[in-house]
Amino acid sequence: MHDQRSRTGTVIGTVIDAAVRAAGCDGIVILNDGSPEASLLNHWCRRTLGEARVWSATSAGDSSRDMEALRYTARTMARERNALTANPANKTALLLGIGMPPEPLLPLGDLYATQIESMADSWSAPPEVLELVDNVRKFARDASNADIKPASGIYAVDEALRAMFEGWRPAQEAVSGLPEPTRGPFLEAVRRGRFWRERAGLIPKLSTRTIGIDLFA
Repeated sequence: MHDQRSRTGTVIGTVIDAAVRAAGCDGIVILNDGSPEASLLNHWCRRTLGEARVWSATSAGDSSRDMEALRYTARTMARERNALTANPANKTALLLGIGMPPEPLLPLGDLYATQIESMADSWSAPPEVLELVDNVRKFARDASNADIKPASGIYAVDEALRAMFEGWRPAQEAVSGLPEPTRGPFLEAVRRGRFWRERAGLIPKLSTRTIGIDLFA
């Protein structure tokens, strides 16, 4: 696992370094929301770009208002340092969340939440995605379907996303492993994101279909 984490970090760091140079900038400012994703990204980019070219914008809280304050801080730092802003959101969050982060760099946007968990022991997502995952877990616990594992929450969600986007399976087939009451909300979240996927920032390609490169619909 350590080798996989190192290789993934090298690919991401190299792509971000190339993007910074192409933009004529001096480095990146990471929106550090205290998440495991932010910690991973900070480590990988400092290793590849160097300590002097990576800055971290922090915020005191985790509400939507605090996120906007964090964005303002990051943009201000980026202007002062001739840098690009980077949002550490994972692929699960981008596919199921409301809207798409406006930052030009989304370095972890091709890593699902379960992949982040395997490398950082935990993962994060916006409230609407956390609610969906929690509902999957709750309904699975009460389901009589033996194929649905009670503790599968995020794993079932990521499996459905992979089936739909990496495996090209029809929507109803892709969600067959989710508890029935959660299938509609899941598909609605995916449908809602189609508009925003065409407007995503730069995402290093690590999978069969990458948001903004070959995953739009």
